[in-house]
Amino acid sequence: YLCEQAHSLIKTNQFADALLLLEMAQGLAPHHLRPKVEMAQLHQVQQQYAKGFEILHLLLASHPNAIPLIAMNYVQLAHQLELSQQALTDLEKIQEKHPYLDVAAALDWLSKANSTNEVPSRSEERRVGKE
Repeated sequence: YLCEQAHSLIKTNQFADALLLLEMAQGLAPHHLRPKVEMAQLHQVQQQYAKGFEILHLLLASHPNAIPLIAMNYVQLAHQLELSQQALTDLEKIQEKHPYLDVAAALDWLSKANSTNEVPSRSEERRVGKE
């Protein structure tokens, strides 16, 4: 419930309040995934790309079941930080062992972002994910 409230606050740019709720959620459930994912998204929205990327990078190793959920945000943050090659390597290794449509869409997004030096639109992201 705290994460849902925080998510709503992030959408309305109430970042300080969202941060407090996410910190509470992490304190109450330190091993749960959602507070961490929401925290990374909060950092991404605030253009704190390094903080968001660090959270998601740690989740890749510690929560393999979260990979499809976080793949797109992971590549977007990596692209912002000019760490596209690292994200490409990380996700290709995962994709070889356990193919996921969400990871394939994220890799495609990253390829397009790198080849055009522009960030594909959100509609482009959704279209790629449905192919």
